Order: sequence, then C-alpha cells, then structure tokens
Amino acid sequence: MYYLGSLLCVLFLLSGHVQADIPLAHDLMPPKITDDSPAQQQRVILLLVSQPDCIYCIQLSNDLLQPMQRNTGYTNRTRFLRIEINTQQQFTDFDGNSITANAFAKRYAISMTPSLLLLDPTGQQLSEPLIGYTTPELYGFYLDQALQQSWQQLESSDR
Repeated sequence: MYYLGSLLCVLFLLSGHVQADIPLAHDLMPPKITDDSPAQQQRVILLLVSQPDCIYCIQLSNDLLQPMQRNTGYTNRTRFLRIEINTQQQFTDFDGNSITANAFAKRYAISMTPSLLLLDPTGQQLSEPLIGYTTPELYGFYLDQALQQSWQQLESSDR
C-alpha cells in the first residue's frame, strides 16, 4: 500500500509539471515589429484556460498541445500560452494594462476548463472557443479545423 501511495504522489507531481510546458501568459501585447521578426507579429494565439488540479487540462496538454509545440507547422503560425483561473495570476493584457486570469476569462465568457481560445494579436476571437475535453479522439480534428479557420482569417486580414 505504501508503494501505491508513493506512486500516486509521483504521478501527481509529474502531471502538474507536464502542464507547465505550456507557457504561462505574462504579456499578451503584440511583440514589437523588427525587420527580422515580422512573421512573429501575425501568429494566432492559442490560449489554454486552465486551473490548478484540472485533470482534463493536463490530459489535453499531454495529448495534443505539447506535441503540437514540437511541430514547426504549428509553432511558426501559433503562439501557445496558458492562463490559470481561480488563482492570483495577473498578466499584461493586449492593451498594456494588467488583468487577472479570472477577469480575462470572464471577458470571453469562459467558465469551464479546459477551454481553448484562438485569438489574433489584438485579442479578437478568430473562432469559437473549444470548451471541455470530453471526446479526445475527435478533439484534434476540431482543433485543427479551428486553427485552419483562424490562420485563414488572420492571413486575409493582412491583405
């Protein structure tokens, strides 16, 4: 019984660490334009709305988001970030002002976790949010559809 308890503790600690691979949002303001980084300006922001001890958030991160972050087909066009509601997290909003994670989620009518927001560099939604993670076998398809739509909208707004 002691070994089972120890194993569960290790798995719990590892699961929290794994989700940390999705960077916690600190500053949502668009990066400054430089000659060598114009493409960075127009990346879709994929924002995971999470909360502490959310096992579905950890599963979504492990199953899809972390592998996506290792694929340049996604990272060249997508900025991966995470906020944690029901915490004291504060960060710089798109307008340069400080905002709490709870207030930010409320702005987009997000109350469940995990939720994924796909935003342009000014904070405008590019697709409907993906809320929950109840069908992992289909979620990747829905996420890819939402990303394709978001990339197309962002590219068409540049023209």
